[in-house]
Amino acid sequence: GVEIDYLKLLFKPQEGCNKGDVNHDGIVNVIDIVNIVNFIFETAVPVYYQECASDMNSDEILNVLDVVLVVDLIFGVSN
Repeated sequence: GVEIDYLKLLFKPQEGCNKGDVNHDGIVNVIDIVNIVNFIFETAVPVYYQECASDMNSDEILNVLDVVLVVDLIFGVSN
């Protein structure tokens, strides 16, 4: 038989994604920033939901601006 120790399903939401919540845990924090940096430096490859949540300005490019916007979101800075 098959034994599954851990299963996490990420899905494409009907209306976009939760911007900044890259790891889909319901909290935007430094772990999400680390994930975005890993995607930028190509040490990890995002799945659809992660790419959508990482692209804070919706320009279809993951870069330092997306990191800055997540930091602003964490600290409550309005843009």
